[in-house]
Amino acid sequence: MAQATLTWNASPSTYVTGYRIHHSTIPGGPYNDIVSGSGFPITLGNVLMCTITGLAYETNYYLVVTALTATGAESVSSNEVNIFIPNPIPAPPSGVVVTAIS
Repeated sequence: MAQATLTWNASPSTYVTGYRIHHSTIPGGPYNDIVSGSGFPITLGNVLMCTITGLAYETNYYLVVTALTATGAESVSSNEVNIFIPNPIPAPPSGVVVTAIS
C-alpha cells in the first residue's frame, strides 16, 4: 500500500476549528470520507497537512478538503486534487550465476 501527504492553506474564516478530507476514485465525486485504520473519517484539528496511508497502487484518487467549525458545520469543498501512485519498480534479482555444461 502507498501513502501521500496532502497540504492546504488555512481557511480565512476565524472560527474554523478543523478540517476533513474526502476522496473519490471518480473526478468530481461523489466524495467519501477518507477512513483511517480505526474506521473513522479523517477529521483533523486545526492543522494544514495530513499523511494518508493505505492507498492502493495504480488507482486515481481525487481529494478535497472541507473546513469545520466547533459546532460541526462544514464548508463547501476545496478545489479537487488528483494523485496516482504507480506500482513500485521491483528490485532486480541478485546472485545470478551461470555454469557451463559440457
